[in-house]
Amino acid sequence: MSCNLWDILLLIIVPTMALGMAYVYDPRLKALILSFPLPFTISYLSLGQPVNVTHVFGLLLLLGFTHLVRILHRKLSIQIIFSIVISAVLYTLFGGVIAAFIPKSEVLFWSSSAVLMVISGMILTFQKAPSESGMRTTMPAALKVPLTLSIVFVIIVFKQILQGFMTLFPMVGVFGAFEGRLSLGTNCRQIPKLTLSMVPMFAVLRLTEPILGKGVALGLGWLVFIPIMGMFMKSSWKKRTNIPYRVNSSQKNQDGNGCYL
Repeated sequence: MSCNLWDILLLIIVPTMALGMAYVYDPRLKALILSFPLPFTISYLSLGQPVNVTHVFGLLLLLGFTHLVRILHRKLSIQIIFSIVISAVLYTLFGGVIAAFIPKSEVLFWSSSAVLMVISGMILTFQKAPSESGMRTTMPAALKVPLTLSIVFVIIVFKQILQGFMTLFPMVGVFGAFEGRLSLGTNCRQIPKLTLSMVPMFAVLRLTEPILGKGVALGLGWLVFIPIMGMFMKSSWKKRTNIPYRVNSSQKNQDGNGCYL
Protein backbone atom coordinates (compact mmCIF):
# COMPACT_ATOMS: atom_id res chain seq x y z
CA MET A 1 0.00 0.00 0.00
CA SER A 2 1.25 3.50 -0.86
CA CYS A 3 -0.04 6.45 1.16
CA ASN A 4 0.39 10.09 0.22
CA LEU A 5 -0.75 13.54 1.28
CA TRP A 6 -3.92 13.25 -0.81
CA ASP A 7 -4.90 10.08 1.05
CA ILE A 8 -4.58 11.95 4.35
CA LEU A 9 -6.69 14.78 2.97
CA LEU A 10 -9.28 12.25 1.85
CA LEU A 11 -9.44 10.91 5.41
CA ILE A 12 -10.33 14.46 6.52
CA ILE A 13 -12.71 15.55 3.78
CA VAL A 14 -14.96 12.47 3.58
CA PRO A 15 -15.92 12.36 7.31
CA THR A 16 -16.53 16.12 7.19
CA MET A 17 -18.91 15.76 4.26
CA ALA A 18 -20.62 12.76 5.89
CA LEU A 19 -21.20 14.79 9.07
CA GLY A 20 -22.54 17.72 7.06
CA MET A 21 -24.94 15.48 5.18
CA ALA A 22 -26.13 13.88 8.43
CA TYR A 23 -27.24 17.14 10.03
CA VAL A 24 -28.85 18.70 6.96
CA TYR A 25 -32.63 18.17 6.89
CA ASP A 26 -33.67 18.85 3.28
CA PRO A 27 -33.23 15.79 0.98
CA ARG A 28 -32.12 18.06 -1.84
CA LEU A 29 -29.29 19.47 0.27
CA LYS A 30 -28.28 15.94 1.23
CA ALA A 31 -28.25 15.01 -2.46
CA LEU A 32 -26.19 18.10 -3.30
CA ILE A 33 -23.54 17.21 -0.70
CA LEU A 34 -23.62 13.64 -1.98
CA SER A 35 -22.76 14.78 -5.50
CA PHE A 36 -20.12 17.40 -4.60
CA PRO A 37 -16.97 16.11 -6.38
CA LEU A 38 -14.42 16.85 -3.67
CA PRO A 39 -13.84 13.13 -2.89
CA PHE A 40 -13.43 12.46 -6.62
CA THR A 41 -10.94 15.31 -6.97
CA ILE A 42 -8.78 14.19 -4.05
CA SER A 43 -9.05 10.51 -5.01
CA TYR A 44 -8.03 11.37 -8.57
CA LEU A 45 -4.91 13.13 -7.29
CA SER A 46 -4.23 10.30 -4.84
CA LEU A 47 -4.54 7.60 -7.51
CA GLY A 48 -2.32 9.47 -9.97
CA GLN A 49 -3.84 7.83 -13.05
CA PRO A 50 -5.26 9.76 -16.03
CA VAL A 51 -9.02 9.66 -16.57
CA ASN A 52 -9.96 6.53 -18.48
CA VAL A 53 -12.88 4.21 -19.08
CA THR A 54 -12.81 2.90 -15.48
CA HIS A 55 -13.88 6.35 -14.29
CA VAL A 56 -16.82 6.30 -16.70
CA PHE A 57 -17.88 2.83 -15.61
CA GLY A 58 -17.45 3.98 -12.03
CA LEU A 59 -20.36 6.35 -12.55
CA LEU A 60 -22.42 3.44 -13.87
CA LEU A 61 -21.61 1.35 -10.79
CA LEU A 62 -22.40 4.33 -8.58
CA LEU A 63 -25.86 4.48 -10.16
CA GLY A 64 -26.21 0.76 -9.54
CA PHE A 65 -25.09 1.11 -5.92
CA THR A 66 -27.64 3.83 -5.20
CA HIS A 67 -30.55 1.98 -6.79
CA LEU A 68 -29.58 -1.35 -5.23
CA VAL A 69 -29.66 0.18 -1.74
CA ARG A 70 -33.11 1.57 -2.48
CA ILE A 71 -34.42 -1.74 -3.87
CA LEU A 72 -33.02 -3.86 -1.05
CA HIS A 73 -34.29 -1.54 1.66
CA ARG A 74 -37.57 -0.28 0.23
CA LYS A 75 -38.71 -3.18 -1.95
CA LEU A 76 -37.23 -6.17 -0.15
CA SER A 77 -37.39 -4.71 3.39
CA ILE A 78 -33.77 -5.53 4.15
CA GLN A 79 -32.33 -3.56 7.04
CA ILE A 80 -30.65 -0.38 5.75
CA ILE A 81 -27.18 -1.20 7.06
CA PHE A 82 -27.19 -4.63 5.40
CA SER A 83 -28.51 -3.07 2.18
CA ILE A 84 -25.61 -0.61 2.14
CA VAL A 85 -22.99 -3.26 2.96
CA ILE A 86 -24.23 -5.60 0.21
CA SER A 87 -24.27 -2.78 -2.35
CA ALA A 88 -20.82 -1.49 -1.36
CA VAL A 89 -19.27 -4.95 -1.51
CA LEU A 90 -20.77 -5.57 -4.96
CA TYR A 91 -19.45 -2.20 -6.17
CA THR A 92 -15.97 -3.15 -4.98
CA LEU A 93 -16.06 -6.65 -6.50
CA PHE A 94 -17.43 -5.54 -9.85
CA GLY A 95 -15.07 -2.55 -9.93
CA GLY A 96 -12.00 -4.69 -9.27
CA VAL A 97 -12.93 -7.28 -11.89
CA ILE A 98 -13.88 -4.74 -14.58
CA ALA A 99 -10.73 -2.68 -13.93
CA ALA A 100 -8.56 -5.76 -14.41
CA PHE A 101 -10.00 -6.77 -17.78
CA ILE A 102 -11.54 -3.76 -19.51
CA PRO A 103 -9.43 -2.29 -22.35
CA LYS A 104 -8.37 1.31 -21.67
CA SER A 105 -8.88 2.38 -25.27
CA GLU A 106 -9.74 5.83 -26.54
CA VAL A 107 -12.72 4.52 -28.51
CA LEU A 108 -14.24 2.78 -25.48
CA PHE A 109 -13.79 5.85 -23.30
CA TRP A 110 -15.65 8.20 -25.64
CA SER A 111 -18.32 5.72 -26.72
CA SER A 112 -19.14 4.66 -23.13
CA SER A 113 -19.22 8.33 -22.09
CA ALA A 114 -21.75 9.09 -24.81
CA VAL A 115 -23.93 6.08 -23.93
CA LEU A 116 -23.88 6.98 -20.24
CA MET A 117 -24.91 10.55 -21.02
CA VAL A 118 -27.87 9.28 -23.07
CA ILE A 119 -28.94 6.85 -20.33
CA SER A 120 -28.74 9.57 -17.67
CA GLY A 121 -30.73 12.00 -19.80
CA MET A 122 -33.43 9.40 -20.36
CA ILE A 123 -33.66 8.64 -16.64
CA LEU A 124 -34.14 12.30 -15.79
CA THR A 125 -36.68 12.71 -18.59
CA PHE A 126 -38.90 9.78 -17.69
CA GLN A 127 -38.38 9.45 -13.94
CA LYS A 128 -40.55 11.77 -11.88
CA ALA A 129 -38.99 13.73 -9.03
CA PRO A 130 -39.95 11.90 -5.81
CA SER A 131 -41.80 13.45 -2.90
CA GLU A 132 -39.87 12.32 0.16
CA SER A 133 -39.26 13.23 3.77
CA GLY A 134 -36.25 14.91 5.25
CA MET A 135 -34.48 13.90 8.43
CA ARG A 136 -31.57 14.71 10.70
CA THR A 137 -29.49 12.14 12.47
CA THR A 138 -28.76 11.78 16.18
CA MET A 139 -26.08 9.14 15.64
CA PRO A 140 -23.10 10.30 17.71
CA ALA A 141 -20.23 11.79 15.73
CA ALA A 142 -17.92 9.65 17.88
CA LEU A 143 -19.41 6.61 16.15
CA LYS A 144 -19.89 8.09 12.68
CA VAL A 145 -16.36 9.44 12.18
CA PRO A 146 -14.44 6.20 12.95
CA LEU A 147 -16.76 4.21 10.69
CA THR A 148 -16.25 6.70 7.85
CA LEU A 149 -12.49 6.64 8.34
CA SER A 150 -12.53 2.84 8.21
CA ILE A 151 -14.34 2.82 4.86
CA VAL A 152 -12.00 5.42 3.34
CA PHE A 153 -8.95 3.55 4.61
CA VAL A 154 -10.10 0.29 2.99
CA ILE A 155 -10.67 2.04 -0.34
CA ILE A 156 -7.21 3.63 -0.15
CA VAL A 157 -5.68 0.20 0.43
CA PHE A 158 -7.35 -1.17 -2.71
CA LYS A 159 -7.02 1.93 -4.89
CA GLN A 160 -4.51 0.43 -7.34
CA ILE A 161 -6.80 -2.58 -7.86
CA LEU A 162 -9.93 -0.48 -8.30
CA GLN A 163 -8.18 2.14 -10.47
CA GLY A 164 -10.74 4.74 -11.64
CA PHE A 165 -13.50 2.97 -9.73
CA MET A 166 -11.77 4.10 -6.54
CA THR A 167 -12.43 7.75 -7.37
CA LEU A 168 -16.18 7.15 -7.76
CA PHE A 169 -16.64 4.75 -4.85
CA PRO A 170 -19.49 6.16 -2.69
CA MET A 171 -17.33 7.01 0.31
CA VAL A 172 -19.80 9.74 1.26
CA GLY A 173 -22.68 7.86 -0.38
CA VAL A 174 -22.38 4.92 2.02
CA PHE A 175 -23.30 7.21 4.89
CA GLY A 176 -25.47 9.31 2.60
CA ALA A 177 -27.69 6.28 2.04
CA PHE A 178 -27.95 5.70 5.78
CA GLU A 179 -28.59 9.35 6.66
CA GLY A 180 -30.94 9.74 3.70
CA ARG A 181 -32.81 6.46 4.07
CA LEU A 182 -36.11 8.37 4.01
CA SER A 183 -35.15 9.96 0.69
CA LEU A 184 -33.43 7.18 -1.25
CA GLY A 185 -35.39 8.08 -4.37
CA THR A 186 -33.99 11.62 -4.26
CA ASN A 187 -30.48 10.20 -3.95
CA CYS A 188 -31.11 7.94 -6.96
CA ARG A 189 -32.32 10.83 -9.07
CA GLN A 190 -29.23 12.83 -8.14
CA ILE A 191 -26.82 10.34 -9.72
CA PRO A 192 -27.94 10.99 -13.35
CA LYS A 193 -27.46 14.71 -12.62
CA LEU A 194 -24.02 13.94 -11.29
CA THR A 195 -23.26 11.86 -14.39
CA LEU A 196 -24.36 14.62 -16.77
CA SER A 197 -22.05 16.99 -14.88
CA MET A 198 -19.11 14.62 -14.39
CA VAL A 199 -18.80 13.16 -17.89
CA PRO A 200 -18.06 16.61 -19.40
CA MET A 201 -15.56 17.07 -16.57
CA PHE A 202 -13.96 13.75 -17.53
CA ALA A 203 -13.77 14.89 -21.15
CA VAL A 204 -11.94 18.06 -20.14
CA LEU A 205 -9.52 16.07 -17.98
CA ARG A 206 -8.93 13.54 -20.75
CA LEU A 207 -8.11 16.25 -23.28
CA THR A 208 -6.17 18.74 -21.16
CA GLU A 209 -4.23 16.72 -18.58
CA PRO A 210 -1.54 15.47 -21.02
CA ILE A 211 -0.87 19.07 -22.05
CA LEU A 212 -1.51 21.14 -18.91
CA GLY A 213 -1.05 18.70 -16.05
CA LYS A 214 -3.46 17.45 -13.40
CA GLY A 215 -3.82 20.69 -11.43
CA VAL A 216 -4.83 22.95 -14.30
CA ALA A 217 -6.94 20.19 -15.88
CA LEU A 218 -8.88 19.74 -12.63
CA GLY A 219 -9.47 23.48 -12.40
CA LEU A 220 -10.90 23.50 -15.91
CA GLY A 221 -12.97 20.42 -15.11
CA TRP A 222 -14.51 22.16 -12.11
CA LEU A 223 -15.34 25.16 -14.29
CA VAL A 224 -17.35 22.80 -16.50
CA PHE A 225 -18.93 20.84 -13.63
CA ILE A 226 -20.19 23.77 -11.52
CA PRO A 227 -22.54 25.47 -14.03
CA ILE A 228 -24.07 22.16 -15.16
CA MET A 229 -24.76 20.96 -11.62
CA GLY A 230 -25.88 24.48 -10.69
CA MET A 231 -28.48 24.35 -13.46
CA PHE A 232 -29.85 21.06 -12.14
CA MET A 233 -29.99 22.28 -8.55
CA LYS A 234 -31.67 25.53 -9.53
CA SER A 235 -34.34 23.52 -11.33
CA SER A 236 -34.91 21.20 -8.35
CA TRP A 237 -35.24 24.14 -5.95
CA LYS A 238 -38.14 25.56 -7.96
CA LYS A 239 -40.34 22.67 -6.88
CA ARG A 240 -40.75 22.00 -3.19
CA THR A 241 -42.10 18.48 -3.14
CA ASN A 242 -40.73 17.39 0.22
CA ILE A 243 -43.04 16.27 3.01
CA PRO A 244 -41.97 17.48 6.46
CA TYR A 245 -40.75 14.62 8.59
CA ARG A 246 -41.72 14.49 12.23
CA VAL A 247 -40.39 11.96 14.68
CA ASN A 248 -43.11 10.46 16.86
CA SER A 249 -42.51 9.21 20.37
CA SER A 250 -41.91 5.60 19.31
CA GLN A 251 -39.31 6.75 16.75
CA LYS A 252 -37.53 9.31 18.82
CA ASN A 253 -34.20 7.51 18.78
CA GLN A 254 -34.68 4.75 16.20
CA ASP A 255 -36.48 4.07 12.99
CA GLY A 256 -38.46 0.95 12.20
CA ASN A 257 -35.28 -0.96 11.46
CA GLY A 258 -33.66 -0.11 14.77
CA CYS A 259 -31.34 2.51 13.31
CA TYR A 260 -30.39 5.83 14.81
CA LEU A 261 -32.38 8.85 13.65
